[in-house]
Amino acid sequence: MKVTEVGTVDRARPVDHRSRRLVLGSALALSLAVGLTVSWEEASARDVALEQSASLARRTARVSDDIDRFVARLERTEQALWALSQAHGKTLSQSYQSFTKQVKGLEGAEKAARSHIHEMEATGVRYASSWDTENAKIVDPALRQASVERRAAMTKEYEELAAHLNDIEKEIQPFMGNLRDLRSFLGVDLSPPHVLNASDAIQKSQADAQVLKQSIAPVQARLRQFLNDAPR
Repeated sequence: MKVTEVGTVDRARPVDHRSRRLVLGSALALSLAVGLTVSWEEASARDVALEQSASLARRTARVSDDIDRFVARLERTEQALWALSQAHGKTLSQSYQSFTKQVKGLEGAEKAARSHIHEMEATGVRYASSWDTENAKIVDPALRQASVERRAAMTKEYEELAAHLNDIEKEIQPFMGNLRDLRSFLGVDLSPPHVLNASDAIQKSQADAQVLKQSIAPVQARLRQFLNDAPR
């Protein structure tokens, strides 16, 4: 009896819809994750720029307050110099103590202002760099040009302000040096002849205080103007 061999029939593998859904889901999740990462990085960069803008405004406001306090201390020191020039006999010691107290306060105000000016300048440099970075991302030509022009205008105003602050700082240093000389000179001898020898230095310091206040006044106005114009 002849046995007929029956051939095997190939059958198509059934579609695994569950696996396909898993693959598609993983791809979608990966794509979403990449998109979110890029978006987060862009948002983070914008947040840094905005934070630096706010930081620059805060530091500039603090410098403005420091300069105002320095001028107030300067006026007190000027009054103490006048009292010292008019003092005689027993009032000399009291006038000298008042003078040294005011000089110490002025030194503290100068130190705070100088430190905060340097911090403001460093923040300004970082903010300008962040602004450039954000400008490079703007696709619309009109928006980019507007931002570039705004950045240039604010940079010009800021650099002029910083230059004037540096000029004032240079003017303050010799004035403070003269006050310290007077403090040391009178600190060893308050006899009338010794005080008389200091009269020219006292008068010079009084005159220099007036000039210094006149030099600082425009800078105070510039600080207020910059705070009004600065980015928010």
